Amino acid sequence: MRDQDRDPVLKGDILYNPSWNPSQKKHIALAGIIDLDGDAKDDTPELIRNLERQNVVVDAYTDVKDLAIKGPGLTVQTDYLVVGEALDEAARSRNREQADRVDKLAGELQQQANQKGVSIISLHKYLEMIGYRLPPGAR
Repeated sequence: MRDQDRDPVLKGDILYNPSWNPSQKKHIALAGIIDLDGDAKDDTPELIRNLERQNVVVDAYTDVKDLAIKGPGLTVQTDYLVVGEALDEAARSRNREQADRVDKLAGELQQQANQKGVSIISLHKYLEMIGYRLPPGAR
């Protein structure tokens, strides 16, 4: 049971974030559409900026504007491939060709991750793991 009047983090508690280490950069890649606020629009640039502040390097990501994979690419040093959620049918119907191309690029990144032994994780699982708070109403 949760008490709204108490802080769940107390003095002396050890906090752990698997993606933050002050002495070592973590490496990830982002595949698909990264929708952080539930508006069916890509928020990849915003997430990349936030991750860079936490000493996380984005090795590769799906650029939905250019319909290409950007960045130096996945390596065996890439810790995670973070896969964005699929667009709902209403959002897909607005630009089916673009959505299909983004899905194909995400599939290419997943294939590279499998070949290089990179762990694949969903966007929401990764955000939960690093303590990134989604705004209310986001999927």
